[in-house]
Amino acid sequence: MSFHAHSISGSEMASSSQMFAGASSFEIRNSIFTTGNVTYHPQAANLGHASISISNILQCPSPSQYFVGREDTLEKLSKIFSAPVVTVWSTNIDVLKDFVRHRLKYSSIFLDASSSQALDKSIAENITQVTSGNTLLVLQNPSAPVEEYLDRLPYAPVLAITTQSSGESSTAFQLPDYTSQQEVNQLLHSIENALDPGQRVVTLIANGGTGKTQTALHFVSKNFSRYSNVWFFDASSHDTLTANFKEFGNAAGIGEAVKNVREFLARMHQNWLCIFDNADDETIFLKNYIPICNHGNVIVTSRLSETSQMASPGCQIDLMDLTKESAMELLLSHAHEQSTLENQNLASKIVEALGCHALAVSTAGAYIGATPTCALQNYLTHFNKKKKRILNYKMRSLDSYQSTIFSAFHLSFEKLSHPTQLLMQICAYLNPTAIPLEIFTRAAAFTGSDVGPVDLDPPTKAINFMMDFLSVFAEVDSWEDSVNELCQLSLASYNYLTKSMAFHPVIHTCACETIAHVGEDGINQVAALLLGRAIPLEFANDDYVFRCQLVIQASHIYSNHLPTILVCKALAQVFADSGFWSQSEKLREQVLQLHEQVIGDQYPDTLLSMANLAVTYCQCGKLELAEKLGEEVLQLRKQVIGNQHPDTLLSMASLAVTYRKCGKLRQAEKLEEEVLQLCKQVIGDQHPDTLRSMANLANTYRNCGKLKQAEKLEEEVLHLRKQVIGGQHPDTLRSMANLAATYGQLGKLKQAEKLEEEVLQLRKQVIGDQHPDTLKSMANLAVTYLKCGKLKQAEKLEEEVLHLRKQVIGGQHPDTLKSMANLAATYGQLGKLKQAEMLEEEVLQLCKQVIGDQHPDTLKSMANLAATYGQLGKLKQAEMLEKEVLQLRKQVIGEQHPDTLTSMANLAATYGQLGKLKQAEMLEKEVLQLRKQVIGEQHPDTLTSMANLAVTYGQLGKLKQAEKLEEEVLQLCKQVIGDQHPDTLRSMANLANTYRNCGKLKQAEKLEEEVLHLCKQVIGGQHPDTLRSMANLAATYRKCGKLELAEKLEEEVLQLRKQVIGDQHPDTLNSMANLAGTYRKCGKLELAEKLGEEVLQLRKQVIGDQHPDTLNSMANLAVTYRKCGKLELAEKLGEEALQLRKQVIGDQHPDTLRSMANVAATYGQLGKLKQAEKLQEEVLQLCQQVVR
Repeated sequence: MSFHAHSISGSEMASSSQMFAGASSFEIRNSIFTTGNVTYHPQAANLGHASISISNILQCPSPSQYFVGREDTLEKLSKIFSAPVVTVWSTNIDVLKDFVRHRLKYSSIFLDASSSQALDKSIAENITQVTSGNTLLVLQNPSAPVEEYLDRLPYAPVLAITTQSSGESSTAFQLPDYTSQQEVNQLLHSIENALDPGQRVVTLIANGGTGKTQTALHFVSKNFSRYSNVWFFDASSHDTLTANFKEFGNAAGIGEAVKNVREFLARMHQNWLCIFDNADDETIFLKNYIPICNHGNVIVTSRLSETSQMASPGCQIDLMDLTKESAMELLLSHAHEQSTLENQNLASKIVEALGCHALAVSTAGAYIGATPTCALQNYLTHFNKKKKRILNYKMRSLDSYQSTIFSAFHLSFEKLSHPTQLLMQICAYLNPTAIPLEIFTRAAAFTGSDVGPVDLDPPTKAINFMMDFLSVFAEVDSWEDSVNELCQLSLASYNYLTKSMAFHPVIHTCACETIAHVGEDGINQVAALLLGRAIPLEFANDDYVFRCQLVIQASHIYSNHLPTILVCKALAQVFADSGFWSQSEKLREQVLQLHEQVIGDQYPDTLLSMANLAVTYCQCGKLELAEKLGEEVLQLRKQVIGNQHPDTLLSMASLAVTYRKCGKLRQAEKLEEEVLQLCKQVIGDQHPDTLRSMANLANTYRNCGKLKQAEKLEEEVLHLRKQVIGGQHPDTLRSMANLAATYGQLGKLKQAEKLEEEVLQLRKQVIGDQHPDTLKSMANLAVTYLKCGKLKQAEKLEEEVLHLRKQVIGGQHPDTLKSMANLAATYGQLGKLKQAEMLEEEVLQLCKQVIGDQHPDTLKSMANLAATYGQLGKLKQAEMLEKEVLQLRKQVIGEQHPDTLTSMANLAATYGQLGKLKQAEMLEKEVLQLRKQVIGEQHPDTLTSMANLAVTYGQLGKLKQAEKLEEEVLQLCKQVIGDQHPDTLRSMANLANTYRNCGKLKQAEKLEEEVLHLCKQVIGGQHPDTLRSMANLAATYRKCGKLELAEKLEEEVLQLRKQVIGDQHPDTLNSMANLAGTYRKCGKLELAEKLGEEVLQLRKQVIGDQHPDTLNSMANLAVTYRKCGKLELAEKLGEEALQLRKQVIGDQHPDTLRSMANVAATYGQLGKLKQAEKLQEEVLQLCQQVVR
């Protein structure tokens, strides 16, 4: 094998040192290297002069002393420009050394890296001054990853040689023990390519004032020793760039031509760096200035996006705005303010308003520091009042940016074509975060009239300007051309997926300041007119989706003085679709008022305005107003256009929906049946509006509890829609979703789940993953998962829905709030009660802000929170909140509304938990009576009321009444919702419980075994309700004295609950408590004690020290202690339980009385007979009071 050596003689040389250019602090002491220096240019005679001269020209300015942040960009630059690192491994270290010495083209310095100390010693002995780009640092057997050593080494290529395998990597190579010459040559070629990265060109792209130059300068200042030379070229114009090259040529003595300098740098084989700053002139081709060679480094800063085309692979950097933390630091340092907590809070608001734009933040700080009347507290107010002055304010610091905010922006703005400048000025009066290009294309394609009959003073000047503006973009693709132009100058960004533009807030503000010839009010009106034209008022799916995208634009342009009635109607529809009902209400009231004043109340447009406002009142929860106006519209339409006109039928349908929301279900049903009959006569059985009427009627049937009729009608609607409009039409998918909901209410959970999964899949295909209807399908499926007992799947899906809704329709949209409420409900089912409480409190707060204190959905949120308080054992808070909800519902939606009756039922349940059994009984009787009157005797909610009353009868000891009522409930459930409906199974379980309490243990056992068998068939062996049935059966076994069966079944329930709902779920803790009780009855007192202590500890952690269940655990454990003979422990814990029960649930609660009896028994066993007697007498007296 022949060896080739580069810069190395065949024998060791006597030279003592070799120089690395540009680093003066290192010196090589190694006898094997020559002293040859790299030649800068052909004229060797001029070498000394040139090397000195060129080092002192075009020097980098110092970075600003205020520079902050940019860690990610600086790290990326450091990585790009870092010395190459390669690893070669073999089984023989001597073979590796020989390969490096004789085969690689580099002059090699071998360093012992077997330990950190060895490396430090080796560096000290071999390197004191570093030099040419032809030197290679060789680390022998590194004990740590090579990257950990780089900070200690001078800048040069690094080769690690080791006998340890380095795995697969693009920079790790194996030198085999036996290999052919060809393979060695291939390996050599690969290693040398990896060690020679070639010329690296980095582009830093961003708009003016972002900090591109300062970032580059800061990087150089921290890494100066890496480079032989650094030169800074002003690339802002031909003149400045040519002058810089001329200066360089003169210093090097090679002539003034650009070509001479390029060739000179190409021959200069060193690690130099050229910075081409502010390369913003599209007419300059930088490729004519950058040396063509395989070495050297280049950084280009530019506003032009196309500049990135010259970047080396992986070397394009789009410079983002400062992080919020860095922007705050920059602001406070320029303002010469301390970084106190108060100042940080004030600074946070300022930098957010300025979009963390470096120049704007620096200017703000400088302005605050220089202006006595301006401080952090009032800067934003100051800015809004004196915007022009601040945008043109020039900082006076020694190292400050030379441009003002506005001049930095205007440098780019003046390069735009006239049409693009106009577009940007229009966009200055739209919300900058997302401006769909479709606004302009739809506005241009609009064929209607910009003014209506009620526009008595139309904005003619603004309309004319708008028409002139649109005419400029008459050519095909002209809108896209302007967007490209804005993006190329970094004045805007474009999202291809949403087809929308976005502007930085500072650029957006600057654009406003360019408007003079039309005036601010004129352009503002033009922007509103364009939106009015662009917003469709039809109800096709695409129209709805587009309107939902425009809510931020509608909110931005919304004011009390919109230019035309068309704009008012358009914005009102956007707000209505997006759930901003109060804004929609205000606009629609204005529209109706104008129509009534100008053209009268019987004009078709006036009636349409009334109808729209009635719908909005309904959405706002103003049900009385909605009902009254809906009835008025219907009456007028019957007079003006006749009973059978489609618009009249539409009014009837809308009014029926209002009746349904008002809880007037019979009126809604009657009206919808009439609408359906008329639709069939007038427009035919299969007309889409007829099918919509059928769907509405089915929905009312479902609300009326007529589930079988609802199911039958929905199946018919679905069948017809598939025939008429196709299987994938949004209305067909809506029918599938409605039918799935009915299946869910009928207890056909598997069918519901299957159909909802199908709907979700189809909606994703047809209207996309993020469409509001798709998200609704996800939410519905999550609810079904919850009913099916698939709690973790429900939780996961609801969290996904919530996240998507926040992204798509915003954090305050009513549907987003519903998602939060659903997720909270799932948290409750999962036993995550604190998370549920926290989320429900947030929902309630948002509902009050967004839709008002008295909106039905706000009241629902209050009711949900009250229920969670109840689950948490915060019974007094629950009672207080439920009373408030009940009072408000009576005021807002009436005393007989189904939701009001639900509030009464909830309050009655809380009374029961509080031990206020007489109040509970009285209220439940009232609810039952009202439900029979309002929604009928067989409505599922009426049956629920009967069941609740039966439970209260049982608690009151009225066991015969409880038994009789529960048998009636069970019979009705079987008739109305079927034998296997989950609610029917629940009724069977309740009846079995009553049988147990009545001492009818055989009947209880038989019925519970039947319930368990059916639950396993219908909802599955691991459904929470199935596990509850197992627990109930175990309780009956225990009461029957079948302790072994009870113990075995309770152990099984406990194991399953741990698997299905988790170790700390309240139901799991109930199972532990039940099993501990069974152990006690079985005489397994040690097991009972141990498990009882564990339950108590867990309940304190999970649901709190004062939760009624925690107090039950304390009382039960006290009984166990007494049975174990640990009487002092029993006394202490029993007294604590008694004291807490008095505080939490009151003196007369049955559980409190039970505690008193247990403590009295303990006193008796301790020989404290007087105390025992006294307490027993007190218990007896209280019991007599309670049952009177």
